[in-house]
Amino acid sequence: MTPPAESLDVARFRKLVRARTGMVPTESRAADLTRTVRRAVADLGVADASALNELLSASADASDALDAVLCALNVGETNFFRHAGQIDALEQRVLPELIARRRDERRLRFWSAGCSTGEEPYTLAMLVSRLLPDLHEWDVLILATDLNGRSLERARRGLYRAWSLRGISPATLAPYLTRKGEQFEVTPALRAMVSFAQLNLAEDVYPAPATNTEAMDLVLCRNVLMYFDDEGRRAVIARMGDALTDGGYLLTSHVEAGLDGFDNLAREAPGTATFRKLDARAASIDAREEEPAAVRLAAAPVPRLDASPRPRRRPAPPPRAAGPDEVERARREALALWRAGSAEAALRGLEAATARRPLEAPLHYLHGLVLLDAGAPDEALAAFRRCTYADPGHALGHLALAGLFARLGFGDRALKALQTTRGLVERLEHDTLVFIEDELTLGDVLELIVTQRALLAAPDTAEARRA
Repeated sequence: MTPPAESLDVARFRKLVRARTGMVPTESRAADLTRTVRRAVADLGVADASALNELLSASADASDALDAVLCALNVGETNFFRHAGQIDALEQRVLPELIARRRDERRLRFWSAGCSTGEEPYTLAMLVSRLLPDLHEWDVLILATDLNGRSLERARRGLYRAWSLRGISPATLAPYLTRKGEQFEVTPALRAMVSFAQLNLAEDVYPAPATNTEAMDLVLCRNVLMYFDDEGRRAVIARMGDALTDGGYLLTSHVEAGLDGFDNLAREAPGTATFRKLDARAASIDAREEEPAAVRLAAAPVPRLDASPRPRRRPAPPPRAAGPDEVERARREALALWRAGSAEAALRGLEAATARRPLEAPLHYLHGLVLLDAGAPDEALAAFRRCTYADPGHALGHLALAGLFARLGFGDRALKALQTTRGLVERLEHDTLVFIEDELTLGDVLELIVTQRALLAAPDTAEARRA
């Protein structure tokens, strides 16, 4: 039976995009790819999808046609100061440390890899401007690269609508953006801090002087790695690691921080998806994994339940009544303590709060994350189960269960939990926030579900081994 033309086009263009960019459009993005092909056909004025395919296949220089296809494939959702936890880590710890380290030579090198329309590198430029009152005395490179030429042109223009500024006080951006009709324009001084260039991360052209990608103090690569297969992702991470100086930092998205390939980098502060390149003297340090996001669970190795010490905690106080405001306050306080490195204090607060409000699913969810990060996967499993019992519609609770089941080797249960998660979120809008603190969107969750299903495809589960 001949498959429909649309299906043939999707398969053909998926293969073509992978060959040209290294990115692997997942099955969950089939509808996006179909729409993208149609839009590119109309945009370029070619006869049909077959003609578009011929145009792309005929010449490696068909950049306009390739850009037309790529525009809707990547998660283009971005804004200034995106991911509050990472911005705080950059402003309060990472950048001040790098500035102190480079104070004598007054030279800094940063790279926004996969910069899209430019909000990320301009945000980085704003942070540097705030932290360096003597900026004019420094040699600061902020390199911003992307595969998509159209996105880079928009980034160079530096014109943005209010949607890119959402959630930010006007006072924060006033020194860096000026109103221009219904849009906001990046000031010339800030634009001059960022150098834009086209770069295909799948190609072995970095680090190298020709691409200006050597000796980087900081690399931001967020919502890009998820589009590569395992082999491609590992190659990109390895090259970025080579591009970093000793002690340099790599920041990814929280979804990507749970994937494989970061073996030669040390995980840094909880909740920030931050990695660090250890220098030769510290290379033997066994850095404890500190990334707390539940989205990394399936990619983590199967733990030995008796290998990690359980956190010692004082007993929770006796239960008493608690209102909704107090519950939310307890959750936020525990989150802040955990991200500050005080896991035991966070656990004490969460145990007290869940004792007072045993049917508050968000409390159990956060409790499970902290327990897992503290090396107690069996207790974390119980907490995630309490979360989904309290609220069967809590999608992230089911997603966390899926990851932990996969981590423990129970593939069938993991797949069932993933199916439940998808059923809960697939009717939402693609950019709907499902975990506000980390700005985890529905699109991120769907990408993660596909990734986890792929990880579970191999019959290396407890059920398979017992069969």
